[in-house]
Amino acid sequence: MREKGITQTGVIKKALGTGFQAMADFPQIVYPFAIIAVIEVIGLLLIFAALQPPFVKYSMPIIERFWGAKFLHYPLILLLLSHLHYYFQTVVAVFCGAFASGMTISAFKQYKQEKFITLRSAARDALHSYWHLLAINLIVFALVQCAFVFKRQAVFKMILAMRNHFGDEGNWMLIHATAALFIGAVVQSLFVFAQPAVVIEGKNFISAIFKSLILTLKNLWVTFVLVIFPLSLFLPIALLKNKLLFLMQRFVPEVIFLVLAAGILLSFFLNAGITIMVSAGYFIIKDERA
Repeated sequence: MREKGITQTGVIKKALGTGFQAMADFPQIVYPFAIIAVIEVIGLLLIFAALQPPFVKYSMPIIERFWGAKFLHYPLILLLLSHLHYYFQTVVAVFCGAFASGMTISAFKQYKQEKFITLRSAARDALHSYWHLLAINLIVFALVQCAFVFKRQAVFKMILAMRNHFGDEGNWMLIHATAALFIGAVVQSLFVFAQPAVVIEGKNFISAIFKSLILTLKNLWVTFVLVIFPLSLFLPIALLKNKLLFLMQRFVPEVIFLVLAAGILLSFFLNAGITIMVSAGYFIIKDERA
């Protein structure tokens, strides 16, 4: 149960302290997300290879059908690389990310219970809970996509009507990217305690989702500091990805690799950090009335 009299600020301080201490005492706790980052790098290299001779002859019909023949030529083929890698990252985040989150939460659970921590036992726990973790990821992904559709159809039209008040294209791009990131962060934050509930308490994904919704709404400041604020740090990368064509024209087309690499690296730190800090926060507030 949450310690008597502890405030949400107290929960945040204790969660951050415990989370950083866990990473210092057992740095292997971030290995699952490090593996995800390695998979994303390998995926980037494989996609790049698939767009080069002699393999491009196999992908050429698909590219021409969905994106057009112009994307088969340099430098636009690098822009296509960014889009394809985004799709790859999404699949990895949903399917492999569920397992990585489960392993990290399980390792933190062992740490809190002062057990001997092994990644093998963490992997076993994650595998045992995988389908529930995956169901949560799929639900969050579907809701985020629905929210993006709403943004495009409603919010986008509203902002477009007021576009003259926002000034140049740079300001418009900043507002557009910020709105997309904020909507995604808010939707994800509502379910952020669901996976810890599955791994730590053995709940099924339905009851875990309901518990997460209640805990999130009762601990909005905790959720903001541990989830929404860290995710907002991804905004510079989101802006750069929205301006890839400009960056390629302004510098060299290969600058796209720096942007994508920075995105992979930042995602690793944010995903690992948020998962650990939220798990720490969950241990503090898990028995609060819900």
